[in-house]
Amino acid sequence: MFRTPDTGALNDSLTLANEGSVQDYAVVSLAALILYDHVITFSDEVELFWRHKLTVVDGLFYLNRYTTLLFGVINSASGHLRQQESCVEAARVLETIMALLMLVSGLCSALRVYALWNRNISLAFVTLSLNIIPIVVTVYQYAASHPVVTTVPFATCITHIPFSNTKQLQLIVINRVCCICTNLLVLAVIWWKTFHAQLYAYKAQLKVPVTTVLIRDGTSHLLAILMMNIAQLVAFRTTGGFYLSSFICLLTAILDSRFFLALRQAATGHLDSHTSEFDEFSHADLAVIFATSSSFE
Repeated sequence: MFRTPDTGALNDSLTLANEGSVQDYAVVSLAALILYDHVITFSDEVELFWRHKLTVVDGLFYLNRYTTLLFGVINSASGHLRQQESCVEAARVLETIMALLMLVSGLCSALRVYALWNRNISLAFVTLSLNIIPIVVTVYQYAASHPVVTTVPFATCITHIPFSNTKQLQLIVINRVCCICTNLLVLAVIWWKTFHAQLYAYKAQLKVPVTTVLIRDGTSHLLAILMMNIAQLVAFRTTGGFYLSSFICLLTAILDSRFFLALRQAATGHLDSHTSEFDEFSHADLAVIFATSSSFE
């Protein structure tokens, strides 16, 4: 859905058409990315999740994965709604989904830290709190926004955010700085707790795929989100555009789902014959929390 903080743009058809076309391309790209990810990982989902007893972690995985798909469908259709009531309803549903995805991502980050840092509740709470702040900021923006129907192609249903550029920049800075701090915290915990274990395993010629997944996938995913958050700050500061906001939220959700799949695959393929090797590593709890079908039973 097209979003703009520019009040003048509402009365300028050319500006709306230009900005709307750009954001329309972004919407199509998001939908294609979401659909592509679901298609290529569906067989893994069936193998690793459908054939196991449902757990709390499985519930988080399904919530994250299929809420993302729902967002892609509604977001693709919302830009072409021509009735005010439908536009408002679509906007509120999309806003709710975005907040929900942000909450699920925050819970995933907190669980990673909790499991890796010897089940430290305090550090997990700090991680979750850093994730809650962007949710509060986002909800505040949504509460002040006004869905509007226009006659301009590519922007028939838009969301106007009645904030000045200065205030909007302040909110984005708060939002993204908290996300960046969370990413750096989780990344530091992953490397602190798994690097020495991986080094020991390499010297002892042990196979520890969960550790490999944590370092390889965890690092690459977090770095990708970190770069996107920095890019959002630069993009809004230079162009005033919101083009990366939805990308960041949806890409985070997709990467979280991929991380769930990778950990479940590593743990279920490893624990059967090499369970004793996990006893030597403090990060074994993460395999239990994220990957095994017996979690939270």
